[in-house]
Amino acid sequence: MSHWYRGRWSDVYRDVPTIPGQVRPSAAIKARGRTPHTGVIGTGGYEYGATRLARSVLRVRSMHRRAIHPTQNPVGLLDPLIRYGCPPGGLVIDPCAGSASTGVAARAAGRRALLVEADEAMCEAAARRLADPQQLGLDAG
Repeated sequence: MSHWYRGRWSDVYRDVPTIPGQVRPSAAIKARGRTPHTGVIGTGGYEYGATRLARSVLRVRSMHRRAIHPTQNPVGLLDPLIRYGCPPGGLVIDPCAGSASTGVAARAAGRRALLVEADEAMCEAAARRLADPQQLGLDAG
């Protein structure tokens, strides 16, 4: 994956990916008693209803037995990357589009996409996938 922009990143985009706090109360009690290590952002993730920074490792269901393309990426994996790396209305370019997972994720995130694929059969499959209105959700894969 390649990411291009002009100027300083802080001038381009400031939307930090956060998620709702998902720590069990028992874990919160244990964590309060420890000395925080370097990099702790605060206790916001230890309370219900609070938000914390998104994890760097994403848990997403694989495309085994459901894939259109042999190396198809799950849309749920691409969606947070596109939302963070491309501002709303921005352009996502995928020079190896395959089954158009990047296009589906970009559309769901409100971004434009330019997809390129060398295999004509995959282009047709990608076009059918993008024409399907059910492919707008992240469950599409």
